[in-house]
This record gives sequence, structure tokens and C-alpha cells, in this order.
Amino acid sequence: MSDENERITRALIRDLIGVYAVLRLTCLRLPIPINLPDGAEFGMVTALPAVTRAARILKDLPMSTHDKATLWWAAEKWLAAADALGRYLQGETTKTTVERLTKEAADGLMAYLDGPTTKE
Repeated sequence: MSDENERITRALIRDLIGVYAVLRLTCLRLPIPINLPDGAEFGMVTALPAVTRAARILKDLPMSTHDKATLWWAAEKWLAAADALGRYLQGETTKTTVERLTKEAADGLMAYLDGPTTKE
């Protein structure tokens, strides 16, 4: 891998992990906290099923439909970004795809954090 490709790959991974960290902290602040792996437990092997599980659980939480949908969307976009990263590493997609999906996940989290509505 060239130095430039390695730099790009590291940046994509860093950004994806950064969004995961915000998602993890957000899930801990939910009305019924959802704990996602962190620290020594963190890795794609543990994070992917944990985020998938969190996305399924969100529909049953005591939150507004809008908040559930916004957070679910962010989790699904993070999962799509993680999948795209794997495909990027295999040469099957572009860095732009990974960047776009990661940004969409981050934007969804920010939308949730900027204005959660009241419980329905």
C-alpha cells in the first residue's frame, strides 16, 4: 500500500471510529441506555453486531417517533459506512462513498443531539 493510500485508509478508519464514539455515548444517554463496546472490547467484530442490535432496540424505547427514526437512521448509516470501508479495502468502492456515509451518520447523530423532542 502506498503512503497516500495508507494515509487515506487511516483517515477513513479514524472518522468511522469517531462517529462510533459519539454513537456509543449517545446510546448511553438514552431513556433506557444501550451499551456499545468500548476500549478493549471495541473492534469491528463486536461493534457491527452491537450497532445492529441497538438499531433494532431503538424502536421500543420511550422516545418520540422522530427521535427514534433520527437515531436509527444514524446507526444504519454508520453500519453502511462500516460496510463500505470493508469494500473500499477490497477495492470495490471509492473513498468518497465511505466519507459520504460516515458524514451522513455523523449528521444524523448531530440532528438527534441538537434537538431531541419530547416523549410521545
